[in-house]
Amino acid sequence: MFKKNPVFKMTVAAVIAFLILVLIVVCGIYMDYMEYLEIGSQYTSVFWVDFNAKSLTFIVSFFIFFIILFVNFTVIRMNLVGIDNSFSYLKKNFWFIISSIVISIIMSVISLRTIADTIMPFLNSEFFGKGDPIFYKDIGYYVFQRPFFIAMTGILQSSMAFMIFFSIILYAVFYGKFDFYNMKNILKEKGIIIHIISLVMIYFVIKATTYKFVQENILFAQNSDFVGAKYTDLKVWLKFYNAIPVILILVVVITTIFVLRQKFKQAFFSVMVYPVIFILTSVIASVVNVMVVDPNEMAVQSEYIQHNIDYTRSAYKLDNAEERNYDVNNDLDEKKIMDNLDTVDNIRITDFDQAVNVLNQLQSLKSYYSFTDSDIVTYTLNGETTAVSIAAREINTDKLEKSAKTYVNEKMRYTHSIGVVAHKINTVNENGHLDFIVKNIPVTSEYNELKITEPRIYYGETKNDYVIVGTKDGELDDIEKNGYYYQGSGGIGLNFINRIILAARETDFNMLISSQITSNSKILVNTNITERVKKIAPFLKYDSDPTIVIDSDGSLKWIIDAYTTTEYYPYAEYSNNYNYIRNSVKIVVDAYNGTVKFYIVDNDDPIVKCYNKIYPDLFEKKSFPSSLKEHIRYPMDIFNIQSTMLQKYHIKSAAEFYQRKGVWSISNEKMLENNTQPVKPYYNYMSVDGGKAELVLMLPYTLANKDNMISWLAVRCTGENYGQIIIYNFPQSENISGTYQIENRIDSDSEISKDISLWESSGSSVIRGNMLVIPISNNILYVEPVYITSGTEDSALPQLARIVVSYNEKVVSEPTLNRCFERLFGVKRPDEEKSQEYDVTDYIRNAVESYNRVKNSSLSGDWAEFGKAMEDLDNDMNNLSNQVLNENENAISDNVQQES
Repeated sequence: MFKKNPVFKMTVAAVIAFLILVLIVVCGIYMDYMEYLEIGSQYTSVFWVDFNAKSLTFIVSFFIFFIILFVNFTVIRMNLVGIDNSFSYLKKNFWFIISSIVISIIMSVISLRTIADTIMPFLNSEFFGKGDPIFYKDIGYYVFQRPFFIAMTGILQSSMAFMIFFSIILYAVFYGKFDFYNMKNILKEKGIIIHIISLVMIYFVIKATTYKFVQENILFAQNSDFVGAKYTDLKVWLKFYNAIPVILILVVVITTIFVLRQKFKQAFFSVMVYPVIFILTSVIASVVNVMVVDPNEMAVQSEYIQHNIDYTRSAYKLDNAEERNYDVNNDLDEKKIMDNLDTVDNIRITDFDQAVNVLNQLQSLKSYYSFTDSDIVTYTLNGETTAVSIAAREINTDKLEKSAKTYVNEKMRYTHSIGVVAHKINTVNENGHLDFIVKNIPVTSEYNELKITEPRIYYGETKNDYVIVGTKDGELDDIEKNGYYYQGSGGIGLNFINRIILAARETDFNMLISSQITSNSKILVNTNITERVKKIAPFLKYDSDPTIVIDSDGSLKWIIDAYTTTEYYPYAEYSNNYNYIRNSVKIVVDAYNGTVKFYIVDNDDPIVKCYNKIYPDLFEKKSFPSSLKEHIRYPMDIFNIQSTMLQKYHIKSAAEFYQRKGVWSISNEKMLENNTQPVKPYYNYMSVDGGKAELVLMLPYTLANKDNMISWLAVRCTGENYGQIIIYNFPQSENISGTYQIENRIDSDSEISKDISLWESSGSSVIRGNMLVIPISNNILYVEPVYITSGTEDSALPQLARIVVSYNEKVVSEPTLNRCFERLFGVKRPDEEKSQEYDVTDYIRNAVESYNRVKNSSLSGDWAEFGKAMEDLDNDMNNLSNQVLNENENAISDNVQQES
């Protein structure tokens, strides 16, 4: 009997499908919890706060929707049964209950996505202590409370629209039976009409309440001129938004009365009142714009432009910027150079892009390692604070030979990378290459402060996949030649249940059958450090450039900057999708263990205060570690946003802003093949107030469509001055050369042109580094490194050939800064002898590795890799011969001097 019963079969299938769905959801929640637990046990509280908020939202939404739906179904059933006894089969509640449950679940899931993220900020809202200039509400209302109200009314409005549509469909199906004549008769059924009209009235009542938020939207309107309410918005549209809710309700009531009396013509005209009023308001707004605003726009809009200026500067923390006049005296001499050695001796002469190329050529050491980034931080080395560029050597299994790209290799053998490489930014060695102070595998360091106790990197900036450690054969390791077994605290144990769930989640069948996995095996998930911290705190925005540093205990730590943002700061200009940002959080991630710690570094930010109330266990109670504080720097992403805003919003006067008077542009420079691009912000180690040198993030400005420099921006990165923004304004009555003008001056210099022509004629490519603007004692120096390189793009090894220095119409080019200063100012200082970063043994090691790659690729028939390996071998042999030749020449020279 059961086999022939289709209802029974459908019920069984539905139950099985439901149980499978529940199992999938439960497994997902369990593994989600395990990921939080793996990152840190304290973060399980974050998981439970979010889980409880979402669960509560779902449950409450479900019951509300279920009651509304069931009541609606009941009314429909009563109307249909009251009309015709043939609808008596609708008296059974079973299908109505099932339908209400299914639809309520769907609508609750939609509500969950819309409302859940707004509940906790609403319940834990903070005051900004600053109100908007139109409605006089604290900004905290717009940031924390208003999004929740909008989400709630939006869900209710959408739900009622669905109810209306769904009810009409049901009446059309059951009563109308999709027959036009029957559908026409629906208009005669008073019960049906009253039901539909009641739903419509509820919809419009909810719609009327939304106009409160619509009128507040004028504070965030993105006009062509500026963000925020303008004259017409306030004088015309605000009045419309105040009046229209009452008008809308009256229209609905009057229309309902006409419909119930079957006066459909009058009902139509009453409905048209709303669009007519909207059109009339639009016409009035256009007339006001033409007759009042356009003839005297500056005077009419100045108040609102000023709001935009003030609130934008506040939103991006530009109102705290210190402005200083910087008179250029052009009196730099030998004495002032010697008085400012803190700045002079620390001028950066290594270029970022070329440094990364050199790192990949000389320090990747293995084909499966690579460098993608290098970051400038400060270290105290032998008692002297020094700016150091440091880069992580990261694993890159994409570079493995094709035959080596097996499951075991990619998931269990090539699991981690080894160490970092560091060099000073103000020196190169005698070959024009980077002056490495941390290098090689095993990692060696010239300074005790840079000694590394655990060089292995399991959690990195470029890693994007999981790995399995603690396997039977262990991991490939370039320190322990017999293999290595991970000893860290990271990872999720691969017990039977976890193994099944993770294999299903990752669609990795090999995880189930691999004999390499033992009871001691663990899977390392979220190995990408940015994704790892996002897992815990997805509500923060993260800087695109994490920094790796060597901690005082010799461990490797990543420092990630995080931002709080909102799109609801009144009158503030937008950057991307938000118009307020604070660098309120810094995060430390251990490169070996993957442990994560969040630190609040801006206690004045209301948004981070709110998050701290929501998640009391998320942020560390202690301040940022003193052992790492020396190495923090002002992050580049927020600096780029602030520097972009300053192009317009350094102007504080509404009149000048309206006239676009004095708008800035980022200064331009020439790069490879004379391509022009805006100067990239750069870190430099220099004295700001004539005191001790410190790390500073800098950027020069010109006037819009001009090349002369008008200002330069500096943000301090050290100690109590961290985050201080200083704007140095040059005299507008003088022509201060911009970087592009200096580039043209370099091009026209006969000596430099001769050198460039000579290098290019010999087959080398000439690469210009970033041009640095260096302020010294009310003078300006321009410094640009020039590199030469030969070979293919993959094998080219950039070499610093010249340093170009320009000062007061003069341009000189020399191999060292000291020689440039000697020619410009008569300062005679000997160049320091820098040890080579590579000795003969290093070059031999590279040559042997390249030879092995040649041999292996030949045997495997991978001719693309064979060609690349041959190029690398040729380059290694040239480097080796040059090295040996240089050493022989030095030895002969020493012998001659000794004999003399």
